[in-house]
Amino acid sequence: MSAWNRRMSKTRLIHLTGMRSPHVPTRVSVPFDEAELADPNGFVVRDALGGAVPSQGRSILDWPDGSCKWLLVLFEPGDGEGPFTLEPATPDAEPKPLVERDGDRYRLDTGPLVMNVPVCAHRPNAICYPPWLDGLAYRDRNGQVHPILRGTPHTGLRIERADGRTYLSERTLDANVARHQPLRCRDRTVEVVESGPLRAWLIIRGISASDVFRPGLDYCIQIETYRGSSLATFTVTWRHADDRVYHHLRDIRFALPFAERATRVTTGMEHGSTTDRLIPGSAYRVLQEDEQACYADRLDPSGERVGLAWGSGHGRQAPGIMQAHFESARLSVAMRDFVREYPNEIRIDENEATFGLWPADAADRIAAKRLVPIHPDTADDPELRHRHTCYDNVACHPYWAFFDRDTGCLETVRGMQKSQVVWCDTDPDLDAIEWRRRVTSGALEINQARLECADLRRSRTYADVYDLKSDGTPNLARVLGSAATWLKNHEQAYHVTGKFDAGDLYYMWISQSLSKDTDRKHAARREHSRMGYWNNNEEDPCHGLTTYFLATGDVEAWRTASARTRHLWDIDIQHHPHLGMYTHAFGHCFRGFPATATDHFWLEGLRDYYLITGDPEIRRGIAGLAHFLTGAAAGIDPADVDLRSQSLLLWQLANFSEFGDPEVMIDRARSFADAMIADRDPAGFFRRFGSRIVEKFRQDATPTIAFGRST
Repeated sequence: MSAWNRRMSKTRLIHLTGMRSPHVPTRVSVPFDEAELADPNGFVVRDALGGAVPSQGRSILDWPDGSCKWLLVLFEPGDGEGPFTLEPATPDAEPKPLVERDGDRYRLDTGPLVMNVPVCAHRPNAICYPPWLDGLAYRDRNGQVHPILRGTPHTGLRIERADGRTYLSERTLDANVARHQPLRCRDRTVEVVESGPLRAWLIIRGISASDVFRPGLDYCIQIETYRGSSLATFTVTWRHADDRVYHHLRDIRFALPFAERATRVTTGMEHGSTTDRLIPGSAYRVLQEDEQACYADRLDPSGERVGLAWGSGHGRQAPGIMQAHFESARLSVAMRDFVREYPNEIRIDENEATFGLWPADAADRIAAKRLVPIHPDTADDPELRHRHTCYDNVACHPYWAFFDRDTGCLETVRGMQKSQVVWCDTDPDLDAIEWRRRVTSGALEINQARLECADLRRSRTYADVYDLKSDGTPNLARVLGSAATWLKNHEQAYHVTGKFDAGDLYYMWISQSLSKDTDRKHAARREHSRMGYWNNNEEDPCHGLTTYFLATGDVEAWRTASARTRHLWDIDIQHHPHLGMYTHAFGHCFRGFPATATDHFWLEGLRDYYLITGDPEIRRGIAGLAHFLTGAAAGIDPADVDLRSQSLLLWQLANFSEFGDPEVMIDRARSFADAMIADRDPAGFFRRFGSRIVEKFRQDATPTIAFGRST
């Protein structure tokens, strides 16, 4: 009998989008009714001619009875244009996995690519484990294996603090040390998210440590490999998750040591590339120092910096690619958003390739910018240092406040994190021109398909998704289309860049001479209005853009939504001491208050991102936010907050219960709804503000607030 319930055996229609790359699989997420799908592999994907194509499935959200609620499907469309159908089927045979346990390691084998990842079991009082990557090799057509990367004590994350001490990701602390912060790992862990047959996905979590085994930043390294492909995708995340208010970090980089000496190096520049013989003791690097400043250099053993081709290697925007050549192999490397998320650096010497996630060589350039200062009254107070007490009205990117001019270091804020993607391809025949084309054209990103809108509407999650053409273009779809067009146009017009800014939106610019005279809100407060507003998650544009993509297949909408959601997850969510959302502060939330709030808990966009990507880190984050939301709700009285905060809190408690404790969250939602009803105006409507706020307005006789207005 099929794993599908016979009563609910409806096929699903899958449409391809403009993301069509033969180098990576295609993915789509499919909702199911309760008890409809018990086996996440109980299906087959067929092309327009009815032929089955290679596929794999994974349940990313379950119903209470254990059946699949949302299924993440990966398939290889081949040359077909679609549409494709998802049909019930019983698997004929167990597919060959790409990941297998081999003793004390996981072995990833895609055919051309072979990778070994050590497994770290619990060892009492152990203070050092093997590197997280044991080796990476290329298998040629004759079956011969050519080692390219090897595990050393310097493999992975490498962090240099202001005091010169180095922290490495392969060091693990004493297992008896108590660490209670959420999302922190007692030991390094390896999780197999997907084993194949189309994609292998591993996640390695741990804590960096110094030579005296003092803890540093948490890290998460995600590895993805693909069937029949020589490509490996590394997503590297560092997170400030300890009790320190801030860390001063001079350099953060990701290191991949070579198995044999590199003999030549190809450096990608703004116009073309150059290949040189690698002299022992020298290094080649490309540095994107600013949005319009990149440098391609040779660093000689004498310390001299030589511009490639007598200076012509320097330019405005580097493609972010390099290649290391060996006697019988080649490694092509690149970083996603190399320009947009500056500063970035790729460096290759004879022994390793490293990726500057925060390169020290960019410090002078950043220090020359107009930075948002820390208020002098709080600079020496660790509890107030990152709490905003005044606003310096400068028109600059707010997150440059994360740079400390005195030390020339990045100043990480408690709870802050950043994720970046590194691509590595071991194909020895891949030349620099083709590698550059793949990187710059987005051909290394997972292809994203979409489901028929009618099938999406079967789920409560996307009950309002309508095709703008075939569904008669209802008013809701027209409004969504206009909003998405506005967001895409502004993203292109302002094109926000920077390590901690990219993915955000600068959406208002007010003339200072005009705003200070006409802005009633700031005039009433006797303060100078700001020149512009930053939008991080106000009214959830991530959700709106994702919904628009699901309705239309607009690739630009998805890419904008994806970048904004990654920014939301890395920067705008407070990961310490508990998961929550930063409150909005002046100049956006660049120096967030230590407290978190529920009035900006638009989580639908984050949920969308999880349902589309299936990233377990995002799911853990949503679960943590749901936990925080549940606790915060217990201390909030509708009489003390505005109606927007009330309605948003009630909405999130009801709609995100599946990521937390359903019984507790629904009970909190019911109690909060009862309190809202009890606090209504005697005439029966809900006030814009709670009753105690309204009463305070009356007592203060504030003329600028229209209290008691119905909403």
